[in-house]
This record gives sequence, structure tokens and C-alpha cells, in this order.
Amino acid sequence: MLLNQLSLILLGIAFCLNTATATEPQHRILTSDASKKIIAILDERGNVEWQSKTDNLHDLHMLPNGNILFQTNWTEIVELNPTTNETVWRYDSAKRGGNEGKKVEVHAFQRLPSGLTMIAESGPSRIIEVDASGDIR
Repeated sequence: MLLNQLSLILLGIAFCLNTATATEPQHRILTSDASKKIIAILDERGNVEWQSKTDNLHDLHMLPNGNILFQTNWTEIVELNPTTNETVWRYDSAKRGGNEGKKVEVHAFQRLPSGLTMIAESGPSRIIEVDASGDIR
């Protein structure tokens, strides 16, 4: 009986000394600094992991594939791979969709679950959905 109690006590002590600790998930923040005209990805400690120059910014998204969707100026939206710094998609509202020669500004955009990109344009006062080829759907 004493041996069983001693075994349980030792087992309890061993269990307490051998507890697993879970690692916290890594958190990253996509942010912008309008005064410096940059966008950046910060790690959980606030260190800059990646940054890029940009201009007037109204909207900014990190896509599920890790790419970043942002504006380079009032009219152009790009999807950039932050690992390679390669532009993988681009749409310029001033040069596409019948806006050539017209005053237009992009004020919001979002990649939709369908893969289309919704874009809110002022000037022509419209919301459009654009495919990967840059065609309005």
C-alpha cells in the first residue's frame, strides 16, 4: 500500500515537471505610414519584415495566399508577392474599363471569393468587378 502511494506521488511529481508548453502563433500586421508613403509587414515585436513604397493609399489587403493588394497611386491597384517583390496582377482604372482620358480615383477595392476584384471608382461613380485579365465582368 505504501509502495502504491509512493508511486502515485512520484508519478504526480514527474507529470508536473514534464508539462508541455504550447507555442504561440506568430502574429503579423500589415500596416501603412502615409507620412512616409510606405506599407509594411511587422512581426509580433514590431520589427519590419517587409516594406514597399506607395503613394496615396485608401485600401490595403493581405490576401489568403500571402500576397498584398494595394494602391500605387490614385488609380492603380497591384497585387504583389512580398517574398519575391514580383507584381503578379495590376489594374489601372485611368487606363482601363472605358476611363481613358477621364478623371477617376479608386477609393476602395477588395478581392472577392470568386477571384474577381471589386473596385469602387469615383469620377465615373461606379463599382466594378475585374477579372485576372483586367476585364470588367
